[in-house]
Amino acid sequence: MIAKSKLDPAIHSPNRLHVCALLMVEERAEFGWLSRQLDISDSALSKHLAKLEEAGYVSLRKGVSQGQRCTWVRLTTAGRGAFDAYAATLQRLIAPAAGADSGGGETPASSSPPPPPDWRQW
Repeated sequence: MIAKSKLDPAIHSPNRLHVCALLMVEERAEFGWLSRQLDISDSALSKHLAKLEEAGYVSLRKGVSQGQRCTWVRLTTAGRGAFDAYAATLQRLIAPAAGADSGGGETPASSSPPPPPDWRQW
């Protein structure tokens, strides 16, 4: 039986997950670049960043680059840890299915779910 695992709701949104994944690779990213990478509006990105900032997962810094005002985003240490934990939880959740598809070992019969009912009886 697969133990129920809790995925962090602050990261679980597809756009917030994408932000965190991008920031795991980049030390910091400019707001406009993130918006283009996610293909979402600035206002939508602002809302997602606010959620991540509220959780303590990102920090924002406003500044000037080449005469233009800009906002830089970086993943905090807590954010990196939360992303690593999220990825590990997701891997634990998908491992049984991935193993079944690749023929990667048998699961004991006692841990298998009961067979589904015949759909014609529904």
